[in-house]
Amino acid sequence: MKLNKLISQPDSLRDENWEKQFLSFLPHLQCHLLSDEPQTGPDGWPYLLVKVGEGLEGEPLSKVFQWLSEQGVGLAINPQKTTPDYVLTFGQIWHYQQTGQFFSETKPEIKKAGVFEIAQGEAMVLGPPSEEYFPTYARKVVKEFLNQQGVDDPRILVMSEDGNSFDLCFSSESLGNPPQEEHLGILEALSWFFPTNYSLVLISEEGLMKFVPLV
Repeated sequence: MKLNKLISQPDSLRDENWEKQFLSFLPHLQCHLLSDEPQTGPDGWPYLLVKVGEGLEGEPLSKVFQWLSEQGVGLAINPQKTTPDYVLTFGQIWHYQQTGQFFSETKPEIKKAGVFEIAQGEAMVLGPPSEEYFPTYARKVVKEFLNQQGVDDPRILVMSEDGNSFDLCFSSESLGNPPQEEHLGILEALSWFFPTNYSLVLISEEGLMKFVPLV
């Protein structure tokens, strides 16, 4: 199906197959910038506004994705319409830059402190995140966001029970020991910056020795 026909379809016909077809077009398209600077979306996050369509010439989206990944910005596609054709978070941009895909098959998971527990004697793999798991450009973006929230020295740790699935842990102490009722909201905010398959945890450093600065 051609792009213009795809984006003219009503919302009622935009199923998972529509989404896959639309996303497959994006890396090969050029776009027209509707704003010189990112704009704040209804969700409070920054998005670059672009127009796409068949035969439209402008900036290659592949180049735009690179810029977005360095700036910590999402993408709103055809926001001049009543409803944008698609909105990509920074985490989805990052995932595409690393894997060539905007989504993982794994569903998102957010664990709040108090739910995540380590049983006595349980074997865990602990350590700093690798460049592949948490690339430098994404770390800079997340750290800048936390700095803007008044967190001067955020600390992180990667934890795994089986060596295959991982939790990215944020030190509760480094975030100022927020009250329990705020933990889930903090993690939900942070999730905008991460691929949809990342599991985020807010946990105390007590008894854990391998937290590292987010740099």
